[in-house]
Amino acid sequence: MVGDQVLFSATDGRSPSRLWTTDGTTAGTASAHSVVPRPLRGQATLGATLFFVGDDGASGTELWRSDGTASGTGVVADLTPGPAGSTLQILAAVGGTVFFRVDVSSNRFELWGTDGTVVGTVPLGLTVGWSPSAGFGGELFFTGVSAATGAELWTSDGTVAGTVLVADLAPGPSGSFLDQLAVAEDTLFFQANTAGVGGELVEERRDQRGYEPGRRLDARWARLAADRPGPGGLAVLAPLAGSAPRLSVPIPSTPALRGVQAGLQVLLTPSGLPIGADVTNAVWWTLGQ
Repeated sequence: MVGDQVLFSATDGRSPSRLWTTDGTTAGTASAHSVVPRPLRGQATLGATLFFVGDDGASGTELWRSDGTASGTGVVADLTPGPAGSTLQILAAVGGTVFFRVDVSSNRFELWGTDGTVVGTVPLGLTVGWSPSAGFGGELFFTGVSAATGAELWTSDGTVAGTVLVADLAPGPSGSFLDQLAVAEDTLFFQANTAGVGGELVEERRDQRGYEPGRRLDARWARLAADRPGPGGLAVLAPLAGSAPRLSVPIPSTPALRGVQAGLQVLLTPSGLPIGADVTNAVWWTLGQ
């Protein structure tokens, strides 16, 4: 959604898939540009502009932007000049920056940021992993990889100086291999693997004083998943307090979730947080009812 328009990829049966726009009426539905969007590479909205990965046949696959008009649609930056294009994936729009990763060599992905201009499209000097990322407190939290720390939790405000390590949870080059990042109010929850413990649920809380050191939570945990449109849907991780059977799971208060079917699954895992657990045996209900 960009302003009062919805941008989407479609074909009229006579030409390849291209970028279209609609205001919800037949008269207001038209092709915006001949670029072929690559929706599996991600997309993000910053202000009244949609950022997406597209291919126009001339510059190859690159980062594009569009305000829903032909004149307002174009390549943000031709990172690999010529028709070969680049291999990239959009992560998120946080603050005034769209973050994305670029394959720079042999599946080594580097973190980049852009404000939508050529000069404002820059590498942030860090290799990133494939684990999920999350916007939190106006910054992007993600898995960064360095020779000294391995794969650990990093944060970025869109600048090189503001791209920093949050905590080295598994000291040394082995890394803690993060997963399952989820934000609930003023807390970021994520899974981390540390020596001698395995998967743990860790929280990172932000207040006016900054970030508190990562605090390991009880291995007992709950996962809330909602069946809703969008990449990954909604997932919230919450710890159980001690051994008490009572559980409170925070749910983001947004009108968009009203009427959504959600499920809650509680697992007791003395060795840590399991990877890939589903909610097929969960208790389901309708949010807002």
